[in-house]
Amino acid sequence: PLVKKAETQGIKIAIENCPMMCGHPFRGINIAFAPKVWDLMFEAVPSKNLGLEFDPSHLYWLGIDYIQAAKDYKDKIFHIHAKDTEILEEKLSQETIYGTGWWRYRLPGLGEIDWQRFIATLYDIDYPGDIAIEHEDPVFSGEKRKKGLRLGYQHLSLWILK
Repeated sequence: PLVKKAETQGIKIAIENCPMMCGHPFRGINIAFAPKVWDLMFEAVPSKNLGLEFDPSHLYWLGIDYIQAAKDYKDKIFHIHAKDTEILEEKLSQETIYGTGWWRYRLPGLGEIDWQRFIATLYDIDYPGDIAIEHEDPVFSGEKRKKGLRLGYQHLSLWILK
């Protein structure tokens, strides 16, 4: 009913591809965490008004190819979150993927996302929407928050046409 109402109003509903991990052992509480689930979701609710708020940072730490996912779901990407991910290899080698603290969110350009390639892919797929920096970088919290946002913006500005 909600998506049908959105269709009549010309509104698009975007679900973020974040697993929303909580507790220990970790378990996700968001349905839209992986491409296989996206297929099931879009099959169950076939609508051009239901799509994704696409955030490559989540896909990266989940081990999913965010470039290929953007290509495969190009018609379902309604919004982009620009947030990076850093894998802390030393912690990962001790804790495994089932542990905690082996990755952290970073501002664009301070992690491992290939922003030049990702933004080029957005141009290739004719992505028509906006890109919003989602700031969850623990290194640039508190009084350093604005400085971090400026760094992320400067990095993305290298490849985004104004």
